[in-house]
Amino acid sequence: MQKPFYCGVGGVVSTDIAVPNHVKQHEFYSSILTTGEDPFWRDDLLNYQGTPIIGLGSQSDEFPDLPLQWIPHFQVDSVAQKIVVAQSLGAKILFQSTDGEIQHHWAGGVDSSGAAFGLITSLPADRKEYQSDRGIDSICGLTLSVEDLTRTTQFYEEVVGWTPLESKTENEQSDSAVVQMLGPDKFVAAQIFQIPDNKNTEQQHRLPSVWLIYLPVGDLEFSLRKVINGGGSVISKSSGDSAVIRDPEGVYLGLKAGDSNRRNSR
Repeated sequence: MQKPFYCGVGGVVSTDIAVPNHVKQHEFYSSILTTGEDPFWRDDLLNYQGTPIIGLGSQSDEFPDLPLQWIPHFQVDSVAQKIVVAQSLGAKILFQSTDGEIQHHWAGGVDSSGAAFGLITSLPADRKEYQSDRGIDSICGLTLSVEDLTRTTQFYEEVVGWTPLESKTENEQSDSAVVQMLGPDKFVAAQIFQIPDNKNTEQQHRLPSVWLIYLPVGDLEFSLRKVINGGGSVISKSSGDSAVIRDPEGVYLGLKAGDSNRRNSR
């Protein structure tokens, strides 16, 4: 069971992206995420209870090197210290923000594989705006495919504080290893896959080294039709439960069928 969404070190409660065509991209994501009779997301991209889990901003000259990827924000105990650790392990820090009270409370960069990541100061467990039935109105999965599995898992072990557990997977990447990255509560916070060495692997199944963030939707099939109608493409689909898409600008995202029964029981 994946549980990346929680308040505390190792948890991921938010993600964002800066896009070149904000109006068009906002229309696209609003269309694909608001499906179903009782959508998990609103037209303004807040979740149904009004929490800003996902952020869609405009590209700016202030951060010209920021890659066009959805960026997960990993909670750590000290952003300033983890910046130093990340750089020592080959990461490039692209921005960092400070205020008068908390030094380096927010930073972002790319790891050695090219995947963008953010670091934020860990949130208290009692933050009410994030107290929800986890997995239905929040980030419900994180995966990353890389060429150097050992180096990448070591990076996130030391920077984010996850514990790696190597295993095998039964999906389309079953010919390669996958490492389950465990959070402090021993739930799987993320999965990191080894990109197969076989260069003949069909390119449409070889995801780039970006964090693939899964978001729940009320009607997956309807959302996938919206993806195509909006100029995006469906990259892969697994057993009717989840899918990987690419938006009109080439950005990857995961969609997962939300559990409406769990939500209606709230």
